Amino acid sequence: MGTRKGRNIVIAALLVAVVIMTIGYAALSQSLRISGTSSIGATWNIRISNMNLVSASDPAIMTTPTVGSNGTSASFNVNFTEPGQKITYRLTVHNGGSLDAILRSINMSPSGMSSSQVTDGIYYNVTGVPANSTRCNAGADNTVTLEIGWKQTGTEMPDTLSETITITLNYEQI
Repeated sequence: MGTRKGRNIVIAALLVAVVIMTIGYAALSQSLRISGTSSIGATWNIRISNMNLVSASDPAIMTTPTVGSNGTSASFNVNFTEPGQKITYRLTVHNGGSLDAILRSINMSPSGMSSSQVTDGIYYNVTGVPANSTRCNAGADNTVTLEIGWKQTGTEMPDTLSETITITLNYEQI
């Protein structure tokens, strides 16, 4: 009988302890409310801001270049009449945003051309901005020089002497 009474006292004491701990937890616990707002104030605005004619071997081959709607491509119509003619443009790319950028790639079209040749005799040469290493920090400019020409030496007549050539500069956020 003594062990039963001792066991009942221990069970009652444990129940009282659990009730006291529950009341203490409820009294001392607090609600934690986390609230706030977040906004991004950065802007992305990198585009070709200027295109200047540097030189043309014949004024007849000059046409007005156009900037694409995305701002990072430009198209040039060339109309060559004889071998050796070339035209050179200087493009200014301005980073008007607040994010730094890096030039990842330069794409030329029409598609399917080799690294520096559009057709059998028409070539291009892009200088001033090597891909994957040219940075354009916020507020800064990059200068791209694009030369398009008809090779001076050639044994074949190009398929076409008139071509629309588009350069696209692909920048990414750093």
